[in-house]
Amino acid sequence: GSDLVQTRNLSFRVTGNVTVWTVSTPIGRGQAVGVRALTSDLRDLDTLPVDALMAEEDLGTTVASRDLAMGTVLCRSMLRRLPDVARGAPVVVEIRTGPLSVSCMGVLQEDGFVGEPVRARCDDTSSLISGRLLADGRVLMNLPSMTRGGGE
Repeated sequence: GSDLVQTRNLSFRVTGNVTVWTVSTPIGRGQAVGVRALTSDLRDLDTLPVDALMAEEDLGTTVASRDLAMGTVLCRSMLRRLPDVARGAPVVVEIRTGPLSVSCMGVLQEDGFVGEPVRARCDDTSSLISGRLLADGRVLMNLPSMTRGGGE
């Protein structure tokens, strides 16, 4: 109900060791960052940057956004993801609703990453379609299934 609950501020510190990616050979700005140039090290959680990459995290396809020296703990802010499909690339745009599927050729309007939302322009209609980029390079837009209404 409307009872006042007594509250208190608590402060705490998380401590322990975690395994993080550490640069084992220098990586220049713009160079690909792969597991060959990295090693996994056990580090104190309290001393790590907030955006440090844990060793179990997938790096994906990335390049260094700055020069990385040996011994540097790898952080998300030090990486730039490379798109799976680049802006301007031709794609198949597919719109699905229940069993009905319509597709057209289109052009990607932004860099695309598999599994994430993207926009593409359909060549035939010049319509802008928003959907998810699939691993095979298609842009899929799922619409709610159309069902027959009552009253007929």
